[in-house]
Amino acid sequence: MVLLLLLLLVGGAVVAYLVTREPPAPPPPPPDDPAVVTNNSLVTAPPPPLPELPAPLPEEPDAGEPTKTVRKTGGRACNGTVDTAAVRRYAQSNSGALRRCYERRLKMNNLLQGRMEIGLTIGPGGQVQGARINADSVRDPEVAQCVRQAVSGWRLPAPAGGCVNVTYPISFTPASGR
Repeated sequence: MVLLLLLLLVGGAVVAYLVTREPPAPPPPPPDDPAVVTNNSLVTAPPPPLPELPAPLPEEPDAGEPTKTVRKTGGRACNGTVDTAAVRRYAQSNSGALRRCYERRLKMNNLLQGRMEIGLTIGPGGQVQGARINADSVRDPEVAQCVRQAVSGWRLPAPAGGCVNVTYPISFTPASGR
């Protein structure tokens, strides 16, 4: 019985101590805090230095603007000229086949995307005499092969002065809503 009374007395003392003690002081603000309040006044630390900006990248041609290049084909240089705006219009109106090449492979790899530069040799009558992939960040051989086959059947505006080489860039990204 004495033990029970002693236990109740000690328990009551612990409860009384916990109820009557003062709450602990809040922790000091972290040292990296840019604004610290002291004595009801705001002290603001100076802003961190701005990071150095990288050098600007060279400007890339629009993914829809063909450019003329000079390249030898069959031992002779193609020095003709062609209206690159007309080539772009033709390529854009026939880009559905290129998009289908990409979409077919996108079903196998939903992260597939990138840019290709298609090199075309346009013959005197406007027929594509050669098609090659000059640059390819899509990195899918089946898309590249399909694109080469698709553009090989194109009949573009006839160049003046013989054959001409053009480079046509195209970007492949998943359609919105995928």
